[in-house]
Amino acid sequence: MPSIRIQNFGGIAPRMSARLLAGGAALRAELTKLWSGEIRPFFVKVKVETPLVQGCMAKTIYKFKDAWLSWCADVDVVTGFTIDKGSERLYYTVSGDTHMYYRYFEPEDNIIGAQTLTISGNGDGLTWNTASEMTMANGKIYYVVTSGQGANQQQNLWSINFAGGKPVPGTQVLVSGPAKGDGQTWAGRGMFVLSS
Repeated sequence: MPSIRIQNFGGIAPRMSARLLAGGAALRAELTKLWSGEIRPFFVKVKVETPLVQGCMAKTIYKFKDAWLSWCADVDVVTGFTIDKGSERLYYTVSGDTHMYYRYFEPEDNIIGAQTLTISGNGDGLTWNTASEMTMANGKIYYVVTSGQGANQQQNLWSINFAGGKPVPGTQVLVSGPAKGDGQTWAGRGMFVLSS
């Protein structure tokens, strides 16, 4: 393991200006062990094996908490992402893809299932290629739909009932946004429900 050896290691010293520090002194040391006159990293580099997903080589990986999501296909952007702790599933949409997918997820252990399953967009009349920013609350999925181009682009908030572990076709409701005329826009990179 790499380390730096410091002769006459002084340990903790009073705070002072960086320009007044003596050689071998620093203002801070992060993620390091300062024992026995050495500076050693707490973490060491480890080789990551080639990830396999359902028997194929992963082309896309995404870090989520302490786990990694992986896909066999090139996934440019996960546009919407929400978790249903009741069914222990992680639901997501992908840029330009009409489907909604899910993977099993154990929130207590941050373990994500290897298998990607399609939950919507296969003949149920729903398309998810313009959906982004998702959250789940009170039996509904709230999501943003982007429509239009350039200066005419709009982001509107929609909801859809969620029952039996999937979105219920025909229950979509425009909640807020320019199309509703409430003066709100829903442009952003994430969404969550704030409990009152």
